Order: sequence, then structure tokens, then C-alpha cells
Amino acid sequence: MPQVIPMKSIRSVNICWEKRFRGSYPVSRFALNDTGSLCIAVPRPLESRTYDITRLSLDGGIETGNSFSVETLIRLEITNSGGQAIGMTADDLYLFTGESKNKFLAERRLSYIDGMVSENGERVAAGFSDLNGTSFALAYGHLTGKASWTRDVDVPLTAIAISRDGNRITIGTELGMMWQIDAARRDMWEFEQKEPIRALASSSDGNCVVFGTASGVVGCLDSEGARLWETHLPGEISLLAISGDGSICAAVSPPNGETPGRITCLSGRGSIGWEFEPEKPVKGLSVSPNGRYLAMGTRDGLQSVYEIVLGEAGSSGLNGSADVRAILEKARLEEEAGDLETAFNILVGSLSSIPTSAELAEESAKLRDRRAAAGFLAAEKYLEDEDYTSAINSLARLAGGDPQNQSILTRYHQALDLGITAKMDEVKRLLSEERLDAADSALLKIIEWNPYLLEPREALRNLRAKRSEQEAADAVRMLETGKVTDAVAALERASTLDGSEAISAKLELAKTRLEFELGMEHYNEKRYREAIFQFKKVLIRDAGNAEASRYLGYAQKFLQDAGGETITDRFSKLE
Repeated sequence: MPQVIPMKSIRSVNICWEKRFRGSYPVSRFALNDTGSLCIAVPRPLESRTYDITRLSLDGGIETGNSFSVETLIRLEITNSGGQAIGMTADDLYLFTGESKNKFLAERRLSYIDGMVSENGERVAAGFSDLNGTSFALAYGHLTGKASWTRDVDVPLTAIAISRDGNRITIGTELGMMWQIDAARRDMWEFEQKEPIRALASSSDGNCVVFGTASGVVGCLDSEGARLWETHLPGEISLLAISGDGSICAAVSPPNGETPGRITCLSGRGSIGWEFEPEKPVKGLSVSPNGRYLAMGTRDGLQSVYEIVLGEAGSSGLNGSADVRAILEKARLEEEAGDLETAFNILVGSLSSIPTSAELAEESAKLRDRRAAAGFLAAEKYLEDEDYTSAINSLARLAGGDPQNQSILTRYHQALDLGITAKMDEVKRLLSEERLDAADSALLKIIEWNPYLLEPREALRNLRAKRSEQEAADAVRMLETGKVTDAVAALERASTLDGSEAISAKLELAKTRLEFELGMEHYNEKRYREAIFQFKKVLIRDAGNAEASRYLGYAQKFLQDAGGETITDRFSKLE
């Protein structure tokens, strides 16, 4: 069934506190908790580029936690626990856990577009392009720096959102397309509209996603990627934040003319509950999981926390006949425009909110039957054309909206059997043609359709072992010809496919060689500080590396002779 979002209304918004912390980064998306306490990064007055993660409570209490040292960041994301954070520059994504610091995808040269850390601080998602901005991808992994997988994106990526539990990732693009992917890299849904996506936000479980576009549209999608509601605001949407259940949404429109922009709080099904024009542009926004608090931060370090006071509709929902007529009219217009799915979702999403309306229930049932008839015909046409994926998706949507319809359920399972048989035949053909990537995707689709089948899982395990062997063999040839960077990339792919100790050991050796060669480049160019940095990285990986130890000593001596200065151990700070 589509996600049903609780209906809430905003009675008022009251300020709790406002204070300027000079040099602090704007509010992070998951930095506010259910008690209204906020975590921000505050610079140390006497230590350049060093920040303390600081918790600010509603009662005025200030608690300092972990600290970190880092270059100037484009974005900083802090979890409310205060112990985990990520920091993004144009070409690096730093991961902070406790007092340690790592880099995500450290060996790759990338241009980062967006990055997020889950609320529990365990999972990281990042969107990036190559340095030329010609290819785009999504990466998902751990705060330790290990990437679980990457996913190529065929169009320019503009924004990502990770659910608070870290299990769902949503991608937005310049062409208006959106995808949601789960932690196992399975597609959950796709959605397409015409406006470039500028901001995304996800509920706790990822079953509700809001998006903001370049023209000021704010829309909400349910667990199946169907549009629940849509609201138009003035100006491009730059920031979004929502509550854990998706019932409260806050949006920021950037400066327009001489005004600094506008903050809008939305409730229920996109109703505007509160609007505010701050004195300066807002660069950070957060809504607490329970929807009771809102935090915002400006570029000059002004941080604010507000209380969101919910009205009676927050618990009892809508009941008036005018509300029913408005909902029915909106659904009618969507159906006349040919969008039965949106019309159906509008009605079904309102049933639980208006339990007294027999008219709404009656019209919903009629629309359900029209939707089922149209969808069944479409599914049969897909099956006739042997387009099993479209047939299965179509029947699955029908079954979700009408779980008691046995004819739909029966046909859905028949389509699954046909689709799985056809996909297994396709896998055999792709394997015979050595199209291993395509075979991998086909097997994943079968597993998505039926996760209990053993045959596709065994085939996928064997396929990935073969692909891993090929990548490792390619890496050996690359190392022999001096293409160390390419060899590291090949071994990373091999490790993703088969995380065996043997592959991991080869990858570590290749990374060590790559870092040593980079150190030697710096050394030969008399860039001794950079050389020292690289040689120390090599010795952390391989403490017995005599060459790295020898050249480290040379570089330190040359640096001292050149300036007579004390060498700052930058690498110890990095780690």
C-alpha cells in the first residue's frame, strides 16, 4: 500500500533561542533531536581550522564534545549524537568519527556534488562526478571510509538524500528524474518530472521523500514513488527538511531581488502553515524527527531553534465537506489528465484522515476499480510484448492498492514466474556473450523479484568471482606497465565484487605502491612536505618499507636544512 502520511496542521511557530557563533558552519540536516537540542561545529578561537562539536540545549546548556581539524568546507553534516560528521570540499569527502578522520573514496579524483551521513552516524552516501563533470555516480558506504558500492548515473546529478536509518538513498538530477535505491543497491522506484531537482529530504525509513525544484515546486512522493501532493512556492528551492514521519516539511527559497529569501513550513498534504522572511539568507535547515522543532543557520553563524506548535488537525484530521470536495476535485483533475496513479493516491491517502466521509470511500472504491481495469489491460499488453519488468511493476502497483483482488494477485505471480524464466534465459545468453555487467544486473533483478530463489544467488556469486578474477588479472598487467592508479581502481572493483583476503591484500599493496610513487614525485620536485606526508602514509600501511623510511629521512633532513623549521606532523592530524 502507498505510504499514508499523518495529517497535521501548524498552529504557530515560536522562537526558542537565537545566538551567533562566529565562524560556525550552518545547521546540518540531522543535527536537531526530539528534545530541541542542536549540534553545531564551533571554531576554537586560538586554533586555526579546528572545531568543537557543540550541543546546545533548550535550557541554555552548552556541551562540548569531539573536535576535528579540517580545511575550509563547502558543507558540514553533523549527527545529533555529536560523535559523527562528514565534511565536503570540491574534491574530498572527510569522515569524522570520535577524534579520527578518514576520507571517502580517498584514492579517486572526484568532484563532489552532495553528501549525507545517516542519523545514527553509520552510513554515508555521496554524489559526485569526474573532474571534467562529464560522468556522474552515487557511492554508499560506512563512516569508516569503506565504500559498499557505487552506481553510475546517466544524467547530471544535483542532490541526494539518505533516510535517517541509512537504508534508502534518493537521487535527484538536472533533468528532473529521481530514483530511490536501498542499501543493497536495489531500485525501489523511479519518478520523473520536468523541473531540475535542487533539494531532497527523506523520512526516517525513506518511505516519504520531498523534493524541491528550480521553479519553486515542492512535492512529496510515497514509498512507491507516487506523488502524494505538490505545492508551488516563490523562487528556487535551495533547502528542504522533514520530520521522521514526513508530516512536517520546511523549505527555503533563496534570495530573490532585495529580500534574503523565505522559509516556509508545510503540513498535512502540502498546506502552508507558517512563512518567515529572515534578515539574512538561510544556509542550513533541520526539522526534529518528531516535527516539534525547527532549526536554521545563516552564513554568518547565526543559529536559531523554533518550536512548532501543532493545531488540533494534527490529531483528528480533516472532516469538513469542503475538504472532501476539494480532494475529490483534485483527484478528478488528475484522472482527466491521464494520471490515474496520482488520482488514486490522493483519494487513498485521505481515507484515514477523513474517517467520517462515506462519499470519499465510495469514490475511492470506484476509482480503484477503474485503475485496476486500466492497469490490468496495460499489464496484459506488456506480457504480450514480453516486457516482463513493466508487467510485474504494473501488477505490483495494482496489488498494493487492491490487496484483496485475487485475480490481480494471481496474474502478478504468473507474471513473476514468466519474468524469472525469461531473465534466466537472458542471463545465459549474456554470459555466452561475455557481457558480465549486464548479466549481473539481470541476476539482481531476479533476486529482487524473488529473494528466496537459490539458483540466481549461486549464479551471481560465481559471476562476481569470475569478474573479480578478471579485474585482478587486469590489475597485475597494469602494475607491470606502470599504470598504478588504474591498477588500484581495478583492484577496488575486484574487492567490491569479492571481498576476499587475497584481493584485499593485493589492493593494500597496490595502494602502498601508489602512495610511494606519489611521494617520490613530490620528492623529486623538492616538495618535501608533501613527500613526507606520502611516505608516512606508506609506513602506516607497511611499517617495514625500507625505501619509504629512507626517503622519509632524506625529505625531513632537506626540509630542515632548507628552513630550519620544525616539521608539523600533518599526517597524525589526518588520521
